Amino acid sequence: MPTVKLKVFLVDKHRIFPLKANYDTDTRLATARRGLRQQFPTKFQVDPEHIYEHKRGGKTELVCFVDNASRKSVEVENLKKREIIEDGKKHMETVPVKETVEVAESHELATNEELDCKTKNVLDYLIEEKFWKSLISKSKMPLSTILITMCAGGGVFYLIRDILLPLFGVKA
Repeated sequence: MPTVKLKVFLVDKHRIFPLKANYDTDTRLATARRGLRQQFPTKFQVDPEHIYEHKRGGKTELVCFVDNASRKSVEVENLKKREIIEDGKKHMETVPVKETVEVAESHELATNEELDCKTKNVLDYLIEEKFWKSLISKSKMPLSTILITMCAGGGVFYLIRDILLPLFGVKA
């Protein structure tokens, strides 16, 4: 399972929280821990087209913006600077790249919707391997317990067959 280090910016209405995450390219899930004491990591659905390279000094890091309400990555509008000459004066103007503008439906990073609890539970628990293993281990009985129960059942059978039935006059 190949993972890639990814910097996730969690957008919650008017706040942005930077997180370090591991991005799994097979499942397209980014796993981030918000703190040291958090047992289950927070997972986000990240579209590979929403991952951008950010050059910082000599390093390039992969960056993604994620909406906290929907737990899904958000496309950021790409801007391109172009030089315009009007009346003999030069000035720079930023223009959105046409390909991303046509694809993007809304240019808002965060939605004003309520938290999507179903998606949150699916990402946090239902795909979590540790959760299912603990659930299975609780329902699975060890072999020694099963053998003790069978012997106890045999002891009860012996008690009924050899002691109680002859008391009531039934011959086995």
